[in-house]
Amino acid sequence: MAIKPIFWITLFIVTLPVANYIASLFKRGVDYEFNTHDWPHDWIHHGGVKVVNQPMGLKIKHSSSGCLFDKYHWKDFEVSFEAKFLQDITKLNHRSFGILFRSLNLESYFMLELQADKTNGDLYVKPHVRFLGQWEFVDWEKVGTYNLDKIFNIKLWCKGRFVKVYINNSQLYEWILPDKIDFRGQKQQEPTLDKSDDKNTSLTVLDLPFMNKYGLIGFRADWGQGAIIRDLKIKTLSQFDKTLFSIIRHKS
Repeated sequence: MAIKPIFWITLFIVTLPVANYIASLFKRGVDYEFNTHDWPHDWIHHGGVKVVNQPMGLKIKHSSSGCLFDKYHWKDFEVSFEAKFLQDITKLNHRSFGILFRSLNLESYFMLELQADKTNGDLYVKPHVRFLGQWEFVDWEKVGTYNLDKIFNIKLWCKGRFVKVYINNSQLYEWILPDKIDFRGQKQQEPTLDKSDDKNTSLTVLDLPFMNKYGLIGFRADWGQGAIIRDLKIKTLSQFDKTLFSIIRHKS
C-alpha cells in the first residue's frame, strides 16, 4: 500500500526545524580571523564595502544597512580589531562607523556606533537597536578625546545581556541589552505585524527575538562615513560551544 503524499509532507514539516537546528550547531563555537578569501562569498553586504590590502582588511563605506559575516554565528563572544576612521566627505563635523552583533539579517541587529567630533576629537559611543528595518537610538556617551588620524584598538565583549566596550585596552562603556524596542517618537512608519500575536499586542513596543540568540557579526557606516577595519578576530566565550564544535569537527 503506497504511502500517501500527506505523510511525507507532514514528516517534512515536523523534521525541518530539527534539521535546521542540527545544521546551526555546525556554525557555532568557532574562533575566527578575517581572511580576504572569505570576501564576498561568506558575507552578506550592502553598499560600498570592499577589501583592502597591505595589510588586509575591510573598508566599511557607504553601507547604511551594513555587512555581516554569514559563515558562523555567535551569542557570547569577544570581537577585536584595529580601526581607522575614513576622512568625512560630507559637511558634517563627525566621523563614524558601527559594530553589528546578534544580527538576524541586515534589518535586525544590535549596533554600537563609534562617532567622533572631528573639530575636537571627542569620541562618543552610541548604542542602537534595529528591528524590521526600523531604528531606535538608545544612548549617547562621551568616552574620551583622541587624535582621529591614529589607529584605534577596539574590543567588544558580549555575554548574555551585558556588553563592554574597550578602546586602546581601556574599558570605557557598558550596555545592558534591551529585550524590547520602542518606536514612539520615531519619524518613520511603524512595522505592520499581525495584531492577533499575543506577544506583540502593541505596534509601538515590540519584543526583540534576537536579544539573547546566536547571530551574525559585522559593520555598517552611513553615507560619507566609515572606517578601515584590520586584524579582525572573533572569539567565542562559550566553553560549551567550543566543546561541541570540537566534537562535531572530530566526527566529521
